[in-house]
Amino acid sequence: MPFLRKHWFFILLAVYTLLSLLFLTRFPFVHSDESWLSGLTRQMLTLKSFQVTEPFFDLYPRNPHAIKLLFHTLQMPWILTLGYSIFAVRLMSLFFGILTLITFRRVLIRLDISAATASLGALLLGASSQFVYASHTARQEIVVLF
Repeated sequence: MPFLRKHWFFILLAVYTLLSLLFLTRFPFVHSDESWLSGLTRQMLTLKSFQVTEPFFDLYPRNPHAIKLLFHTLQMPWILTLGYSIFAVRLMSLFFGILTLITFRRVLIRLDISAATASLGALLLGASSQFVYASHTARQEIVVLF
């Protein structure tokens, strides 16, 4: 039992991850931003250029901002590795969500909060409906939060 007592946060985090994987493509419903952003990433990969824009933006000159370029750059390996699917692009968001929970716990511990309280705080953050939504949606919010 000393192992469970010492590592309960990471055991619950593993269970949280497995449950999230089960519902990753089912909750929430696919948002139009997800297909738009992932489609743009796929187009960047196909044309091998970050200068690609959506056809409805071709009338005006665009200068993509750094967060958008970072997001598409981060999304590319997931699409290349797992294929172009909602699971692949949402898996990246889940990955950053899990990293966010681990980082949040570490920040709380560095602020001199006990490990148990910090772990509980991170798990409460992970249980937030907004956090679950952000970490299950292939959009930039969870990457920015991380």
